Amino acid sequence: MQTLRKMQALLGACTILSAFVLGSLALGSAASEQMAAKRHISMQFRENMLKCEHLRGAAEQACERQAHGWAEVAKAELESQRRGARQARQAQEDRMPAQLKVAQARCNALPGRVRGRCADGAARRG
Repeated sequence: MQTLRKMQALLGACTILSAFVLGSLALGSAASEQMAAKRHISMQFRENMLKCEHLRGAAEQACERQAHGWAEVAKAELESQRRGARQARQAQEDRMPAQLKVAQARCNALPGRVRGRCADGAARRG
């Protein structure tokens, strides 16, 4: 009878210990997935910036702003995934200034009146 209780206690302790181990492994894999995603964002940003090198003037600025905007949006989405669905709204709010900067840079690359109309439209959407 006493050995049965010891076995039950040992089994319970093993169950609890395995739950902690599996939980920490899950957290560890989530952290490594986050790091891999951040590295991917960083590499993609560098690649996008390299594409801008052959451009000049306003087109280059627009390309660089687009690359920076893309990186900001990707980081905000990654953070919202980490925090959960509650933070998805915050990610959307973080996304809007980056999109506005990109739109303004694209507008600045346009000539004359078209630039003014484009900038007005970007400001209304932002």
